[in-house]
Amino acid sequence: MIRKSLVVKTTLAIVGLVLVVVVAMSLSLEPLFHSSLWTSRKGSRETAQVAALLTEAQWLLVVAAAGAVLLAVGLAVLLSYQSVRPLYHMMGVTRRLTKKDYLARVRVDREDELGQLGDSINQLAETLQYLEDSRSKFLADIAHELRTPLSYLHGYSQVLIEGMVQDSAERADYLQIIFDESERLTTLIHNLFELAQADEGNLVIHPKKIDLSQLLKQAVARMGPSAQSKQVTLNFQGPVVCMVWLDEMRIYQVVFNLLDNAIRYTKSKGCVDVRLTDEGEQACLQIADTGIGISAEDLPHVWDRLFRTDPARSRVQGGNGLGLTIVKKIVELHGGQVWMTSVQEQGTVVEIKLPSAGPQQGKEGVK
Repeated sequence: MIRKSLVVKTTLAIVGLVLVVVVAMSLSLEPLFHSSLWTSRKGSRETAQVAALLTEAQWLLVVAAAGAVLLAVGLAVLLSYQSVRPLYHMMGVTRRLTKKDYLARVRVDREDELGQLGDSINQLAETLQYLEDSRSKFLADIAHELRTPLSYLHGYSQVLIEGMVQDSAERADYLQIIFDESERLTTLIHNLFELAQADEGNLVIHPKKIDLSQLLKQAVARMGPSAQSKQVTLNFQGPVVCMVWLDEMRIYQVVFNLLDNAIRYTKSKGCVDVRLTDEGEQACLQIADTGIGISAEDLPHVWDRLFRTDPARSRVQGGNGLGLTIVKKIVELHGGQVWMTSVQEQGTVVEIKLPSAGPQQGKEGVK
């Protein structure tokens, strides 16, 4: 349809231009024709020849006009083909994309609007390919994460049901393993639910003015026994009072998650320091540990869902690779920023900056 429309429009434009030229030339020759005709009636042979030449010229104009019309049609067809061919190519690529062929790309060899459209389609294809790869990897990781605790639950419960363990202490150990794995499974499902809420824009915070310093002291006290069991020193340093607008439950979740990670990956005799600084318009929270650290290669990916620097070690220590993703989303909902620096075998530092006035009212996810 587009090509036919271009052919018609181009042909009409060229034919119209040719007709204008022909009519103009005919009109310019007409006075000469009539003048020569009037003179020829007087019997002049020369003027009669001129009149004949003028008549021939008019016929030549007609023939030229007809040829120009044919040329115009041919030129219109050629131009329309050249114009529409890139569009047909792009349509073919988009059809392949709809069939999940995300490797399809538009050949871009021009810098006009069609070239820009081709670049946009290629960017869309790259985004779709990335999302599809991420989705496939995410589903594979989730299947693996679910399979591990379910295997433990099935195996140990079967042993207990069949009465294969008689020693009460050993049975208690098996029951503890079943309980721990069920807890891990519950945490995984809860985190997945929260991520789904965040992706759909349904993760909501309810800010109110609270003492962030007091909240951190409570979190440190709560994690104290866990740190002591690993012989890790847990310290807090900050102002007596630091009033900030935030969602108390969500920020406590952030702090608890970060402290849990810091203690979990810090070796015995290590140290975890929690520092809070009131900078007026914002509060700065820093959690530093002397743990195993993270490589420079892995550091940019720590906020990705289900990413773990050492899957085997993380699984033994209880991580599921979703906690930091949720941390980042909660901090961003508060209008804050979070980043991490780390050196392998030296430790990791996580810094969070939260606006003291709280998140912007009316922002998505803020009630």
